[in-house]
Amino acid sequence: PPGHPDSTGGVAVDFGLEDQADIVVGFGGGASGGATIMGLSPGNPNHIAVSMDGEKGGFDWLQEQPNSYVERRLGRKIVRDKDPDRLQPADRWTSSVPGGHPEGYLDAFRNVIAESWRGMKGETKDFPTFGAGLCGIEIVEAAVKSANAGSTAAVTDSGPSFDEAFPFTA
Repeated sequence: PPGHPDSTGGVAVDFGLEDQADIVVGFGGGASGGATIMGLSPGNPNHIAVSMDGEKGGFDWLQEQPNSYVERRLGRKIVRDKDPDRLQPADRWTSSVPGGHPEGYLDAFRNVIAESWRGMKGETKDFPTFGAGLCGIEIVEAAVKSANAGSTAAVTDSGPSFDEAFPFTA
């Protein structure tokens, strides 16, 4: 068998993990954030967690519990369940089932295809821009440069501003 017995009676197996990237970002307005990205996490298969923090609060979402997220405010946490009625009216089409029913990856692909068809019919203009793609590439290039140099790397400012690249409506 692979490996060798250890002091507890178990078998120790040597194996390498896939690549991992830890990214810390800082924005011009003083906001900061970070991400850990890896292809394999023993005991945590397909684990995706998203956390965002700001001055007044933040939120956490886990892929294993896709129909809820935790909204954090100073001094309190609220678990919010997925509810299409809480979405902005223009975004409600992205949820095809009522609150309490699971949606997942296939639904995300369905939404991309549906939005593409709507665009071909001239019904929507909510597509990522070339500038958004350029901004994403510049972020990845800065992360690779940082990893290779073992130090921080700035994201170049050759394209549109973040707000222009990612024009979200309130």
